[in-house]
Amino acid sequence: MKKIAAALMIAGAALMAGGAVVDAYPPGSGPFTAEPTSPIPGQDFTITVDDCAVGEIVIFSFPLPVGAVVVNEPCVASGGTPAFMLGFLAAPATGTASATFTAPDAPGTYTGSAEYSGRTLNFVITVQAAPTTTTTAAPAGGLPATGSSSGNTTMIIATVLLLAGAGMFGVAQVRRRQVVAG
Repeated sequence: MKKIAAALMIAGAALMAGGAVVDAYPPGSGPFTAEPTSPIPGQDFTITVDDCAVGEIVIFSFPLPVGAVVVNEPCVASGGTPAFMLGFLAAPATGTASATFTAPDAPGTYTGSAEYSGRTLNFVITVQAAPTTTTTAAPAGGLPATGSSSGNTTMIIATVLLLAGAGMFGVAQVRRRQVVAG
């Protein structure tokens, strides 16, 4: 019994330890945020870096069909709560830097980069196709079409199967009846 309890405790500890690591690194997280996340062609979008050192220059680069756009932006304090050290307020150690780009005319996935703190990190933007709008005119009878017709094959099959099932249920009920001796 003690061996089973020990095995359960070890298995539980292993499961809990793994969960802590998973929560520390959620999927898709990183130092970048994009607004909007999936722009349409020609729409402006903003990339923000969240973990740069205050005062350093962040070099953003984004490819275009004819070259690349490079933007140098300073990292500024993110307005977070300053650290409290020996009775004095200190500036936050990290800040944010943002750059705005215009989405290319062709839909697709594009990779840009940001250089700061001696490293180069990539970000991915998916440019969506511009939405198209279509209008459907109402029929001359006044009410719009609902998409249903009386000759719908699926409805006919479903009705036949429903009636067949009801018929089999009725036959089973008749056969199940017992004759009462009187």
